Amino acid sequence: MEDTMMCPAMPDEEMCGCDREVFERVWRRVMPDGSREPIQTDPPADEQARNGMHEQQQMQSMEQTGLAVPRREELRPEQDVSCLGQGSTMYAPLLREMIDGETEDFRTYQALARRAGGSATRMLSTMAADERRHAKRLAAAYFLITGEQYRSPNLNGSRPPMDLMTGLREQFIQEQRGASAYQGAAQETGDPCLRQLFQELGQEEMAHARMIRNLLEQM
Repeated sequence: MEDTMMCPAMPDEEMCGCDREVFERVWRRVMPDGSREPIQTDPPADEQARNGMHEQQQMQSMEQTGLAVPRREELRPEQDVSCLGQGSTMYAPLLREMIDGETEDFRTYQALARRAGGSATRMLSTMAADERRHAKRLAAAYFLITGEQYRSPNLNGSRPPMDLMTGLREQFIQEQRGASAYQGAAQETGDPCLRQLFQELGQEEMAHARMIRNLLEQM
């Protein structure tokens, strides 16, 4: 059934079932200023085509002016900003140094635990396990960045005998230095995953310093 509508009041010969053409003619008569008609319709096909071409031209303009985001495959290795990606290769020497330091701390706490007794032995053994875990976390980051495995020399070795009190004092200083080094590295690195790792390790190093202080206060 064909839709019909009543035209606005006008001479009898124009009172009819209005199709689109009649309605537009009548509307132009009552609204000579060209106001938009109240019935909204989809733009003609040719107008839609023009809009599509306009959008395509805008995209081309963005690419020409450098506003378009580069595709992943277009990034050079030095532009890789992903987590633990090739762009972090510059930190490989620093990571090796950190792994060596954590491994040395692990061996030191093992040696100190053998000289302590009671709760002190348990605390120092826990700290030794923490330091070994630190070394493994750093080694994992190193592998993800470089594709190479790195293990610090003499991981299962033992340090020469040392006096317990002197050893604790040296480790207290060493833990504070380590925390400061991690905090500084976190501020300098552009790799978000390395930054988070360094921040976490720095906080744990400060916790170790507090544990050593508490231990010495109880002796």
